[in-house]
Amino acid sequence: MPRTVKPSATVPDQSARAGQPVFAPLALASGPASGPSSDAAHTRSRILEIALHLFSRGGYDKVSVRDIAQAAQVNVAAISYHFGGKPGLYRAALTEPLGTARDDIPLFDQPHFSLRESLAGLFKALLQPHAGDPRAQQCVRLHLREMLDPTGVWAEQVQNDFRPAHEALLRILQRHLQVPEVDDELIYLSMAITGLAIHLHLTRDVADAVRPGLLADEARVQRWGARLVEQALALVQDEAQRRGVTLQS
Repeated sequence: MPRTVKPSATVPDQSARAGQPVFAPLALASGPASGPSSDAAHTRSRILEIALHLFSRGGYDKVSVRDIAQAAQVNVAAISYHFGGKPGLYRAALTEPLGTARDDIPLFDQPHFSLRESLAGLFKALLQPHAGDPRAQQCVRLHLREMLDPTGVWAEQVQNDFRPAHEALLRILQRHLQVPEVDDELIYLSMAITGLAIHLHLTRDVADAVRPGLLADEARVQRWGARLVEQALALVQDEAQRRGVTLQS
């Protein structure tokens, strides 16, 4: 079961014990009210980088604020100042490094886009983290840990981030397939389309082992994305034939 806290709960710096409260949905941490100096911004970025690395390897409970402060060469107070404590830092590590799915919606959900343009924008958003960003696999590992040992942040992301992005994809499929209401088959299709790219996130190590260098640079990632667009178009075309409609591409 996800670990949650009351809004007024205080989380100690040390790793939480099993069963202890951890996250409050409204306990979002933020930096100082005034704009940070370049040094402060660098310190915040450094803390976040170290936290992502450590949390992705050890999870929330096994990594303490002191572990992060020591590795980042800052004092514990700096973490409280920039993130409000361990819960805020953990949430930032999950959501900030590669942006959010909700932020990517304008890349693929535009009323004037063709189906091909929408799918190209979708796969660009899903694959861009693999185009040379070393944090991509750390983010994948951290999200997998959160799914297996939830703190409550994953449920927030599903509702507030992933669900709106997926609903945007469903709107696109509705429009091009001329479907008045979302049905189970449309959801099956949307999950199959996003799964083409999500599979890469989960099996990047396997891809590197099977074909070293397959995704070594941005050009190769873009090539992969272009192939996914064609595969997704084939899935949508098959659904159009099944429904007996002319695909609005």
